[in-house]
Amino acid sequence: MAKGLVSCMGMSLNIKPEGKNWGIMIRKADPKDKNADFNKYHDKAVTPADIKQYIPHFEKLKWKLTKGFFGIPELIAIDESYRIGLSATVQGNAGQEKLIAEFNEFMAS
Repeated sequence: MAKGLVSCMGMSLNIKPEGKNWGIMIRKADPKDKNADFNKYHDKAVTPADIKQYIPHFEKLKWKLTKGFFGIPELIAIDESYRIGLSATVQGNAGQEKLIAEFNEFMAS
């Protein structure tokens, strides 16, 4: 289980899985996209099934390391209409691979 928070104007959904030191941010690739209603998840429980509505091909994502907000490392990928970010303190390739593996395990649950 995870808790969801929606950003200002409903542009992104931030998800913090219980017991994990990382988070997921799903952003609309097109700000004008009215199809994604993230607001229903604000301050609510979010399951992997809920997330799969937005990123059904999560296991095939191609991840790239970048600097996110405030210079915090973030792994990003794009799946159809959404940009997905995994944010955590990532140390080297082993840390990136572990983070991606934990994300995939969470999503498969």
